[in-house]
Amino acid sequence: MSYNQKRKIVKTVKKNHKFGRNLVVGAAAIGGLLGGVGVGNFAGAAAPTQVFAKAKKSTKASSAKLKKSAYVYNSKGKRVGKKALKKGKTIKVYGTKTIKGKKYYSLGHGKYVKAGNVAKAKSVKLAKTTYVYNSKGKKTSAKALKKGKSIKVYGTKTIKGKKYYYIGNGKYIPAANVKKPSKTPTPTPEPTPSSTPSSTPSSTPSSAPSSAASSTGSTAGNTGGSTGGGSTTPDTTVKGISVNFKLNDGTDKGTVTIPAGTHQENDPIDLTDPSVYGPTDIPDGYAIAASGDLTGNNQQPSNVKFTTSAQTKIVYLKADPTSARPIIVNFKLNDGTDKGTVTIPVGTHHVGDSIDLTSPSVYGISDIPDGYSIAASGDLTGSNQQPSGVTYGAHAQTKTVYLKADPTAARAIKVHFKLNDGTDKGTVIVPVGTHHVGDSIDLTLPATYGANDIPEGYMIATSGDLTGSNQQPTGVVYTASVQEKIVYLKAAPAQSLSVQYIDVVSGDEVTGGTTTVPAGGNDKAGDTATIPTASFPTGYVLADKSEIESATTSKVLDADTTIKYKEDGTTQKFVYPSSTTAPTKKVYVKASTTPLAAAANKITVKFKKVTDATDIVDGSSVPVFHDFVPNTTSDHVGDAPGVLTMSNYSSITELSGYDVATQADIDTYNSTHPGNEIHQAVGKDLVYGLTPRTVTVYVKHS
Repeated sequence: MSYNQKRKIVKTVKKNHKFGRNLVVGAAAIGGLLGGVGVGNFAGAAAPTQVFAKAKKSTKASSAKLKKSAYVYNSKGKRVGKKALKKGKTIKVYGTKTIKGKKYYSLGHGKYVKAGNVAKAKSVKLAKTTYVYNSKGKKTSAKALKKGKSIKVYGTKTIKGKKYYYIGNGKYIPAANVKKPSKTPTPTPEPTPSSTPSSTPSSTPSSAPSSAASSTGSTAGNTGGSTGGGSTTPDTTVKGISVNFKLNDGTDKGTVTIPAGTHQENDPIDLTDPSVYGPTDIPDGYAIAASGDLTGNNQQPSNVKFTTSAQTKIVYLKADPTSARPIIVNFKLNDGTDKGTVTIPVGTHHVGDSIDLTSPSVYGISDIPDGYSIAASGDLTGSNQQPSGVTYGAHAQTKTVYLKADPTAARAIKVHFKLNDGTDKGTVIVPVGTHHVGDSIDLTLPATYGANDIPEGYMIATSGDLTGSNQQPTGVVYTASVQEKIVYLKAAPAQSLSVQYIDVVSGDEVTGGTTTVPAGGNDKAGDTATIPTASFPTGYVLADKSEIESATTSKVLDADTTIKYKEDGTTQKFVYPSSTTAPTKKVYVKASTTPLAAAANKITVKFKKVTDATDIVDGSSVPVFHDFVPNTTSDHVGDAPGVLTMSNYSSITELSGYDVATQADIDTYNSTHPGNEIHQAVGKDLVYGLTPRTVTVYVKHS
């Protein structure tokens, strides 16, 4: 044996002694084998020396999946290496460890990942064949999973009021289609680290080696005894959040629970966002109140996070007869075969807004099953009919939409915008429109996208702008399944910003309310533009966020999906556009002093019967009307004179015995008059404006 080989064995022995591993060392045998290499300094005696450390109970492994990309850390919380484990990767974990106050899962070998990145697995069996859905509850293009199939799930999530199991890669299955989860499969023990060269044979250590050779083999091969995981702590369960709905005056409007689902501790949640609630959670006729709707010490909850302790929060509502509810669509074939269910969210719609459920554009990218399209009326037989005249109502509705097999039915294309350096700039959906499978589409043409699809301040890059292996997609055709493509963008030069001033209390354009803000020589598209105060209409200042939101909720203002707010969240933010044809940007302003009605105009109200939408007329068959004329000393722009209050029309004899029609009355009429729907006066129709208004009020016999 060479001198270096002897020293290698000594180092191995000393290393194991340092780490306190269970060893049985025949010092004399080693000494005899190694000669004068200095073993005496380690063993110190001819008799066998046993060095014992308390063996830690081996933690058992369980399967888990990464919810997001995760770096690896050591036992001191320091990052190990530069590469992260990819989102969706299945890993084995061996209990938990708290490092510097944060929970980690052990990967073995002294390595850890943050618990917030991990979803633990359970095994479940499908009670019925089920489709696969995305995080928004929309059906994906993945094949249906067969009844009886056993799959791994990684926690639950409530989507649109229904419980789903997470199966990884952003996909979910309805919990209703799953049998009660079975126990996690028998776990395997954690692997132990090995510091010995792989060529060295290992053996189970004996208490009394019979020879020098056997003693050496035992010493060189045994490196077990420590899990490398440190102390473990029990798994903690993140709790759901109980929400008490109340009105501003303290009236109780019920309680709901926001389940934790797959959330981890300290994950944030905005309880003022309607989308976090189920379709029937918020009481009919109510909406979440804006900050400007609250008085006294009432405040909406902010900075809410999921925790391991039970929480109860108060969320304030306000009466809102325009507050709509989602529409549930059951897809069926002409023979009655069920093809799944989707929910059409409310979005910015209000009660009375129309929706065409036979238009593919109202559905999500994966809602309509592959190989099918919406059937035309001529495709249906018997009493089957497509829904028509559908409007959003104050209650959740369920409608049946018929499909037909269609091998030419194309699916939309999901485009991920990126910069040349890989920076993500958002995702858009390129709809199918009238295209079919096999039709070509050029994703590098700006005309392919909607007006607001390409992020402000950017334009589609040319091939010459790209480096490395980056390339724009070419030869793209529509297919029967959803596709995902990357399109590269680049910063665009700044263009002048055109603005239009809108009064926030009346919804009207302010007289002389347009201007152009030129871009400077050093400005780039997307840079913040400052609108000169001198360009504001006389007597007006910029409205703040709460005033804009309140006016939007009351429908005085139309919902503006392009609006941006400054980082402090108080007022609007404006940026230079990248195109000379960019649409005029609306700037919402308010009067610096409350303007009296000298600046306002009258409201003329006409009346129609809700039963047949005909005018209420006088004895000469002339439609009756009423003028609300503002009082120049007490009324203001934005004041509501009571357009929907029948007592204001007591002087009109033809209206005797009539009441204002309800939304239910409006819905009844619309259900029998598709294409000729009517709408009750709402929003800006009810307040004094900067211009005259003519309003129709629908009435019914009391």
